[in-house]
Amino acid sequence: MKIKNIDHLMENIKKGRHEYKIILNGNLVSRKFINLEDNEDMFFIINFVDDSEQTIKKEELFNTKITNIGKAMQVGALYLDIK
Repeated sequence: MKIKNIDHLMENIKKGRHEYKIILNGNLVSRKFINLEDNEDMFFIINFVDDSEQTIKKEELFNTKITNIGKAMQVGALYLDIK
C-alpha cells in the first residue's frame, strides 16, 4: 500500500503498522521501522540497512538532510511493507 501523505502515515502507525519501505532508483529497497512518540509530534525511526536510529520532529520529516521519508512520500515511493 502506497503512503500518500503524512496523515496517511500517521493513521497507519496508529493502527500498529510500523514497517515501511522506500523504493529507490533501480528498484533498490530501503526498509524502515517508523513509530510515533507519545506526544505524536516526534517520529522514532530505525533504518534496517544499518540499524541506525533517529528521533525526529514531525516538521523534519520533509528535510532531506535528515531523512528521505518525506521526499519518498512526495514522489510516491513510500509503501507499507506487507510481508
